[in-house]
Amino acid sequence: MPVLRNRVLGLDIGSESIKWVLYSGGKRYVLYDWGISNISAGWVRDGRMVDTAGIASKINGILKGIKGKVSRVSLSLFCPEMIIRTIYLPKLVQKELDRVVKYEIEQLIPSGTGGYTSD
Repeated sequence: MPVLRNRVLGLDIGSESIKWVLYSGGKRYVLYDWGISNISAGWVRDGRMVDTAGIASKINGILKGIKGKVSRVSLSLFCPEMIIRTIYLPKLVQKELDRVVKYEIEQLIPSGTGGYTSD
């Protein structure tokens, strides 16, 4: 097995399971391991973690099963308040891009974008 450096643990905490990958990046990505750990019904409800101790225990179990060290963790959580939209645009200068994105957001959220962040 090669020397394992800068390994990242990617976690996706869902309502039924915790999916995980162990990888490293750089010029090439290398996948070392992956898995799915089921969680009990009700631990995550409506995008909110209800049983944080149970979820922490599952994550600790995942970490104990990994050989070697993990440098970083990348985490994905479901959030029902988040709106994700992908739009495809031609190449634009930054000023035009900002204007087009603002317009697209206003079409999606007609009540105003004051309380929202876009990226």
